[in-house]
Amino acid sequence: MSIAKPLFIKSNHSGGEHSCFSQNTSSIGTSNVLLLEHSVGQVVDKHAHDEWHMIFVRSGKIQFTVLEAEYNAEPGDSLVIPPNTKHSFKVLGEKPCNTLCLTINK
Repeated sequence: MSIAKPLFIKSNHSGGEHSCFSQNTSSIGTSNVLLLEHSVGQVVDKHAHDEWHMIFVRSGKIQFTVLEAEYNAEPGDSLVIPPNTKHSFKVLGEKPCNTLCLTINK
């Protein structure tokens, strides 16, 4: 039996904001698309979701911890977290971090 692992995708983009969607929330069946703004210094403790969780960093800097691995993400970076995988994050720097989060029911 194979165990799904997180996937961190480092962008080769040279920075700047990314903007793809104009609406705040959309729901498709048991999937959700969320545009989120995380406050400067925000910390979210370890937690898990029942669904796949895909995060695309649009602006700012954020550090994710998935299982025991740390990922420093900036605009253009993406993180795919398998269902039921413990993860946490903290916003880095002096600006809010804007993300696009996509959840897909397993």
